[in-house]
Amino acid sequence: HILELDIAAWNAWKNRDVAYFKANTTETFQSCNADGISTKAEMITTAFVDCNVNSFSLDNVGFIKLNKNAVMLTYTATQDATCGGQQLSPRVRASVTYVKEGGKWLEAFYMETAMNE
Repeated sequence: HILELDIAAWNAWKNRDVAYFKANTTETFQSCNADGISTKAEMITTAFVDCNVNSFSLDNVGFIKLNKNAVMLTYTATQDATCGGQQLSPRVRASVTYVKEGGKWLEAFYMETAMNE
């Protein structure tokens, strides 16, 4: 179920579906990559406006149960995307933390590191 949620989040980014992102992330959501840390509000005003995603795929998926209300998903993502006119790294290693709030799993933290191949 968590992997399905994460694929849906990638599709929301690809399709610029801000409503999905707003409804499926915590209010304190943060994203961390080579450009720094972004809050939920910053992601809404940049990633869903400034980015063009042509394709993505996820592999090497791992899953860690942190406790009954928190899990971490890890994977390698292959992407063909640009943000702000800049080509993004074609492969990244990602860690995504989901927490259960009000009976619903929400993305709380996303972190990625570019892979040099």
